[in-house]
Amino acid sequence: MNTRHILLAFAAFLSALQFPASAKVVEPIQTIAGDVTYYNSPYGYLEEMVPSPAYRIETRKFNVSDLEMPEVKVAIICGNAPNYEVGYPFPKEYNIPEYVELDGEIYPTGGIGRCFANSSVESVGIPDGVMSIEAEAFLDAGELKKLTLPASLRSIGCDAFKGTASLGEIYMRSVIPPVCEIKENGKLRTIGLENNGEEIKSDTPFEGFTGIVYVPKGSEWLYSQHPVFKKLRRLPYQPEFSTPSGVDPAVTGMFTLGYSGTFSLTVTGGSKLPMRMSIPSEIKSTDYALGVRMDLNYKNFPNYIVTSITNSAFQNYAEATALTLPQFVEFIGSRSFMNFGTIKSIVIPNSVRYIGSLAFANNLKLEKVALNFYDDDDFKVLCAPDAFEGISEDAVLYVDRNTKAIDLTQAPWNKFKEVRDITEY
Repeated sequence: MNTRHILLAFAAFLSALQFPASAKVVEPIQTIAGDVTYYNSPYGYLEEMVPSPAYRIETRKFNVSDLEMPEVKVAIICGNAPNYEVGYPFPKEYNIPEYVELDGEIYPTGGIGRCFANSSVESVGIPDGVMSIEAEAFLDAGELKKLTLPASLRSIGCDAFKGTASLGEIYMRSVIPPVCEIKENGKLRTIGLENNGEEIKSDTPFEGFTGIVYVPKGSEWLYSQHPVFKKLRRLPYQPEFSTPSGVDPAVTGMFTLGYSGTFSLTVTGGSKLPMRMSIPSEIKSTDYALGVRMDLNYKNFPNYIVTSITNSAFQNYAEATALTLPQFVEFIGSRSFMNFGTIKSIVIPNSVRYIGSLAFANNLKLEKVALNFYDDDDFKVLCAPDAFEGISEDAVLYVDRNTKAIDLTQAPWNKFKEVRDITEY
């Protein structure tokens, strides 16, 4: 049974209930504030006719490298619609729905607005697919104790967790730290990994937070480079991920929604990989990919763009001799190709932005690494200094010497025996 059928069955169940005389099912309520329409779910009811949490619908569009992706409409849960007299009294434990339904259309929950501010909620379940936590989302939620933030999370608004005195633990599932909104001299701006090296003294999403942020094991270095997260107490942990039905977990490891939210799939290694391996840039729902049958159809999108190679994805795989990463891959995780068989050559596309700690370490037979970065690139690649630790002393780096994407005088690039022009590869 798919999610739509579950929702419709739940609606039918509610309509069949015999409510007390003082209780009524709340019809969808529309509140207009400026150019935004807020809705309340028709499924909630309380004796005082308090509406269920308000939400708004947003159209979002994502680009993966130079690939233009289709638009998607998502629901942003807001708690209270502006100027609405009665707000939603959240219970102590609340799970945000993965979907909401309006006029027969189902919208995935894509973000959290100023929803739980000043609430007495103690626990909130946040589904995968949520990509943004907006400013003041949990402001002064003084009884909140623990949160797990999903792998799909891309951004956190200013003061999102300010005043959460009881919040002791935040578990990050994203292998790449999200961008954060900060306030400097009364003005807001976003800050992320591309701002590594900056010192910030302004308001952040975690203003006053004194607890511990648990980050995915293998992503410690990336989080230490983020100007906001490096100021927080951090400890590593191993997040658990569910494997979609029809996929053998013993072969796949894990599949998750990855760095680009709804449209990307983070792929891990399998046990039946070719010696000369080219990871596909796009996976169809019925493809055999990396030796794995993928019967996936997540949220009605039949194809998936591979944008992330997760931590330890192909570590200790024994057979490969050559590796080509596809265009659109943006993230190469920690230890993802460590001890990668008898690998001799690696090709890295110019879509890559982050290379984690020990990503290609201990490949003693590695002879050639080609970076498709050029002199007109207007981006920077953040690469861990130990990403190529323990490779062959004779390894050669092929790259455009005039590229601005990397600094050839810094580790790990200055550890190669020789640098040659990419045209020689």
